[in-house]
Amino acid sequence: MSLYDDASLIFTPAGAGGNRNTAHSIKPVEKLKSEEVSDNRFHDSSEWTVAFGATVGNGSAVFNSSNAGSNTDFQGVSQSNVFTDGREYVVSVSVVVREGKIKFQVSGANEAIGIADKTGKYRFYYTAGDGHTFSNVLEFGRKDSGVDWDFEVLSISVKEVEQKAIDFKIDRGSDESATLVGADGLIKKHTHNLLKATEDLNNSTYWEVPATAYANPAPEGEVVGYNGSKEGVFTIHKTSTDSNHYFMANYSNNVVTTNATEVWTYSVYAKGDGNSKLLMGLESV
Repeated sequence: MSLYDDASLIFTPAGAGGNRNTAHSIKPVEKLKSEEVSDNRFHDSSEWTVAFGATVGNGSAVFNSSNAGSNTDFQGVSQSNVFTDGREYVVSVSVVVREGKIKFQVSGANEAIGIADKTGKYRFYYTAGDGHTFSNVLEFGRKDSGVDWDFEVLSISVKEVEQKAIDFKIDRGSDESATLVGADGLIKKHTHNLLKATEDLNNSTYWEVPATAYANPAPEGEVVGYNGSKEGVFTIHKTSTDSNHYFMANYSNNVVTTNATEVWTYSVYAKGDGNSKLLMGLESV
């Protein structure tokens, strides 16, 4: 048995094919067993039990309240020995609905599988084992009593789920010391922004705006930032010509500790709005 057959999940950052910040994975897709329904496209009525004027044949199961004795009768179609208790199934149907709604169920468990109210294709998941005497019987027909209906079921498929599709997400959490394998196969240090609240320059806990030098940063609204987001984009207007005033991170709550022997980078994404120069700098605390 190969690695791919035996593994439930394979995550391969080194297989990124040279794409920066991209990691590919191999994950299980849904796998279904064989068809449980006999004559699931309704060639004739030999495999089906019909009730109160429903008809089966020529590629569809037809339901019309005018063919029932009363619109309170359950006009339905059923087939036995479809489900086994304790197993999960995918029920796929194709329907044409002109009036009313269709319910899909096991005999004795009302609407246990699902409901169709518009023309189209539907897919339901159902786990058998409701404890009813006829829980292995697939049944479908008109949903509501006392109203008219007119619809067709063109096909119905019931297959046991052998393997569910598996998805996942990556969440590094609080472990900022973790490493990763880059596309080049080398171990790399996880990097992150050490400054706090960079998406909200009006946060007075982490940023200081000298009242005599600047107006509070104004959100740009529909302006899109460098990362495609409309958040964290601000206009900063200087209200004083005094060159000794500046906008800065809070000394107590937004401090980055560095060492002289280490390499650090800092960057800002900005554009001029009446001013052509931007000064960036660090200050010892």
